[in-house]
Amino acid sequence: MSNTHGVPDMASELQAICGELLPSVILSVTPPSVPVTSLTLAPFATHGYVRDGDHLKYVEQAAKAITLSGADGNYWLALHVNTSATVASWTRVPGTHYLWRSNPTLPADPVGALVFYQVTLAGGVISAVAPVVAVNGAPMATQVATAINFSGGSGVFTGLLGTTGEVQLGGAGPITAFIPMTVNGLTNGSTTTLNDTVTINVGGLVVFPSTTLSGFTNNGAGFSIYARATQHALTIRPSADSGPGAAILLQNAALGVVGSIVTDATTTAYNTSSDERLKHAIEALSGALAVVQALRPVRFKWNANDSQAEGFIAHELQQVIPQAVTGEPNALNDDGTIRPQQVDHSKLVVWLAGAVQELAARVEALEAQLAP
Repeated sequence: MSNTHGVPDMASELQAICGELLPSVILSVTPPSVPVTSLTLAPFATHGYVRDGDHLKYVEQAAKAITLSGADGNYWLALHVNTSATVASWTRVPGTHYLWRSNPTLPADPVGALVFYQVTLAGGVISAVAPVVAVNGAPMATQVATAINFSGGSGVFTGLLGTTGEVQLGGAGPITAFIPMTVNGLTNGSTTTLNDTVTINVGGLVVFPSTTLSGFTNNGAGFSIYARATQHALTIRPSADSGPGAAILLQNAALGVVGSIVTDATTTAYNTSSDERLKHAIEALSGALAVVQALRPVRFKWNANDSQAEGFIAHELQQVIPQAVTGEPNALNDDGTIRPQQVDHSKLVVWLAGAVQELAARVEALEAQLAP
């Protein structure tokens, strides 16, 4: 009788019930060690999904040693759905889901089983052990210790990784990216590590969950980028210097476009939606000179590096032109750090333009009075 799942993988099992079977897959395997003076593989454990007729069955095998016998050459290990059935041309390790056989080349998967390891005998001992990453053209994903490797096909994470409910990269040291890395059919063809340059060509929708990179805090962001001071954090390059596409398109919750960053061959435009069709109750601005006179431009030094700068104090500017400031005065994050207010200086332009027009009107009136 085949094993059953204590906590079923509902996505896989429902797909199997519907007849749209996923490929057989080894979810996790403890790599068998390679003795140099023996025909016995030290105990190792395996679990995964194996096709059995019209079903995809979950199989879990506790650690078990395997002893081979025969002439030098290639031997193959397979995971079977039950622990007792006789399988032609294969030897069953008694009371286990493991099968083995000798064959010069990769044999076809037995009925109800999946070939997942190749073992080589040389000089009467086991000389090499290697995972089988593709079986008869079907993709197979393997997890070895803490590493995950997808070879052929594609992999889908239906849950989250890490003890904190996040997808975690890094940890004790740099992590090697998949080589070549393919996103929606486009390949970067480069060797990368977490601390090196990573190139991803995106041809479709890619969604990043909340991510932690080697202890780097993302401050509540959906996706954070960490870069060394000698590197660019993000490079965006268009396929052409003209066209309707934007480097970055910003939308509201209703999917309406509220802004964009657009480039051409020489410049960059930072845009906020301002189409007349998006507005109503339009009227001329008045009192702009009084608003500008209420502003307090200041010179100051930044705490971070003592550098000189000019600008406004955010909470003071908020009292005069609220739309130019984001955030509340003296706000703190949950950990007690400052949540700074931020200023959008572009929101000042309309008031400055209005003030200039009001001053121009006054000048014209005075000139008219002084005219002979």
